Amino acid sequence: MPRLLPTLCSLLVLGSAPATALTVKPVVAGGTLYTVATVTPGRDDLRLHWRNPTTSAPYATFAQLKARLNKEGRTLLFATNSGIYAPGLTPLGLHIEGGGHWCP
Repeated sequence: MPRLLPTLCSLLVLGSAPATALTVKPVVAGGTLYTVATVTPGRDDLRLHWRNPTTSAPYATFAQLKARLNKEGRTLLFATNSGIYAPGLTPLGLHIEGGGHWCP
């Protein structure tokens, strides 16, 4: 198993200014530690990324995604791997965003 999980369909929060409503805190529930990120619509920009728009290749690391966003003048504040993947870093499952859906 690779050391780095693919960042396909990674969820992230982007911000162009330091003022953000994003909070990240540890929460213990049922004896398990979770990291909970809370975003505020209209203040934080939550987006889903899979492929680099300049190369059409899937992102394989968070560092690749961060570098791409930096080139666009954006700052990555938080990111997480968001799913299950088929061979070739293709996401599996149903994604619903903005009232529409996408399924590979």
